[in-house]
Amino acid sequence: MFWIASDLGCGNINVTCNGITRTISTFYGTAPSCGDTGCATFDLSPGTYAYSASCSGKSWNSNITIQAGGCIQLQLTSIGSRSPAW
Repeated sequence: MFWIASDLGCGNINVTCNGITRTISTFYGTAPSCGDTGCATFDLSPGTYAYSASCSGKSWNSNITIQAGGCIQLQLTSIGSRSPAW
């Protein structure tokens, strides 16, 4: 699940992972629960996946490793880096 903690001033954020695109349309002050609306949520098998995200003037690119039986809450920040919250 990808999320943002504040309005980054660039509109909705499209996140692509494993060939699927989802949209972040809401921001949360603290890490939301897995499956909360407005987050970009993916259901992936265990493994490592490349992801990319973008909005007007900002972009993020990295990898994420998924383990069985869990939920990863990955925060996209204003500087284009990633800050996981497990």
